[in-house]
Amino acid sequence: MKKSLLLFALFLLLSSSITWALPTTKPIPEKTEAVSAKAQKKAQKQQEKWQKKKGKLEKKFQKLEKKLVKKGIDTTQARNGLWDDETFKLGALIALGGLLLTILGVLPILGGIFSLIGGLMMIVGVGLMIWVLIESY
Repeated sequence: MKKSLLLFALFLLLSSSITWALPTTKPIPEKTEAVSAKAQKKAQKQQEKWQKKKGKLEKKFQKLEKKLVKKGIDTTQARNGLWDDETFKLGALIALGGLLLTILGVLPILGGIFSLIGGLMMIVGVGLMIWVLIESY
């Protein structure tokens, strides 16, 4: 009974950490229905203001990129951070899960198996993060 419960808890923890690491992209529903004509006009004005601000920010970003290119700084490398890599996120979540299991291993009821599994998970998570660092640079 105890072994099956421990295995179920471990499987649940691992599956939840993997699902948190995967990207979740959901389409943003747009509100197209308005109550009255005034609300439609107000929403349209806010949309136009937002488009103008977005255009200005894009122009500033392009100017900044041009300045960086003139100085010889590669802009594509600056955009790709470590947190954009899914493997790095997965490694960080596995390491965090291992840390939590190690902390839970201190309780005398749970025994030392949680500390062992947590330590192994931390080693795997840190190993994944180091692997991504070596691979990207």
